[in-house]
Amino acid sequence: MSGQVKSSPAMGYVNKGGLEGSQAEWEIRRDLGSSMRLRSHPWKADRLAAELQLVGEYGLRNKRELWRAQTILRKIRAHAEETLRSYWRGAG
Repeated sequence: MSGQVKSSPAMGYVNKGGLEGSQAEWEIRRDLGSSMRLRSHPWKADRLAAELQLVGEYGLRNKRELWRAQTILRKIRAHAEETLRSYWRGAG
């Protein structure tokens, strides 16, 4: 049992390769939480092309970095909008 990980949804482990025993490739599912939001339709060609262009344009390593940056910008915009709304409510 040493060094071998059991497949358990509660533990967050997933058998990636569909193999059994020592040949199995294990992947730990991480709770992404608020660091980024995964896409609801990961296969749409127009969005994939746009993401690939942004990754190349800004020199990002992968799309995960792009998604994190988009999430950070989304949070900043939401905070700015809320700040402006509260300012104008108080001034009016």
